Parts: sequence; C-alpha cells; structure tokens
Amino acid sequence: MPRQNRVDPWGTICAVPERGQWMGNRGGPLHDHVGRIVRNHVSKAWIYCVLSYKDIRREVMRPGSYTELFFLDEATAFAAGHRPCAMCQRAKYREFIRLWTAAYDRETKWSAPEIDAQLDFERRTNRNKKSHALPSEPVVGMMVECDGQAFRYGIHGWSPWNFGGYGEPIRDLPSNPRLLTPPSLVKILSLGFPIDIE
Repeated sequence: MPRQNRVDPWGTICAVPERGQWMGNRGGPLHDHVGRIVRNHVSKAWIYCVLSYKDIRREVMRPGSYTELFFLDEATAFAAGHRPCAMCQRAKYREFIRLWTAAYDRETKWSAPEIDAQLDFERRTNRNKKSHALPSEPVVGMMVECDGQAFRYGIHGWSPWNFGGYGEPIRDLPSNPRLLTPPSLVKILSLGFPIDIE
C-alpha cells in the first residue's frame, strides 16, 4: 500500500505508487501515528526541497516529525503553492526572493513570512474555485486545469500531467482553462526563475 505523501498540482496529498523528483513539507506533521494524513498543513510555509542534502537521511513519516511530501517536478510544486527551501536550495531561494521583490516593484526585500502569507491567500482562492486571471501569454512552467486535467506549459506546448510524468504536448488547450499555479509564482516564472522543464 503506497504512502499518502504525493502532491498533485491542486495541492491534494494522494497515495500513489509513483515517486517524485522533489520533496517538501507544510510546516510540521500532517500524519498520525500510523501514517494517515489528518490535516492539510500546519503553517503557511509550504516549501519544496531537493531529495538529497548533505547526506541527511530521514525516516519518512516518522511519528512527531514533519510530513515529507513528494512532487513530480518543480512545476507541480509551484502549482500546489510551494516555494523553494531556504536551506537546501539557498542560491535558488535567494534568486526567488530577488525576483519576487522585483515582481512587486518594492525596494525592500520581502520576508519569507510575507511571501508565505501571500501564497496562502492565493492557495485558498484556488481551493475555493475562484479563478485567478490567466496571463496574457502563457509562461513556461505554469500549470492550468481543463476539465479536470492539469497541463504544464513548456517549450513544445501544453503537456498533460500525471503522477508518472507528462503526456505528449499539444499546441492548443481545451476550452475554459483555469489557472492552477498561484499568480505570484507565475510572475516569478515570467521573470526567468529557473525551474527544470524537460
């Protein structure tokens, strides 16, 4: 029986056998003593991390420890509303802060709690099915939903998402796309934030 620790582009924590390329957490333990997910998050700080960092080894879903979550790729983590970790991705986190500050045209750097609060607001808007406006042009790395299917935009078009990877890209989306990636993160992507797109 697979653990319930894989995250889809809607931010739902699912139990599937496929493995992810990135890890993350939502501020603390989401699981009970037998590994069942009993809450969606502990704090507003939703982050994603590299799978391996300084030879640190963790027991997944250890009682009392934060719940390790896994993502197919960075685009999935972004769509679910997670930001880069400041510890295991220090350089990428600094670039994220720089671009976020530039996106909002502010002289002083945004703090992590400020960013987390903004992303929390945008995640809640998505969960309430209130659509964020789509950008005028698609941005590489952003994700949308069409009729229950998530699509990631890449250099070859829109690729349908699933836990195991992406299907063949298509040029045009089906009707009525809804933005999944929080709009603040779409802004960061539009400014050139480096995420891996195959």
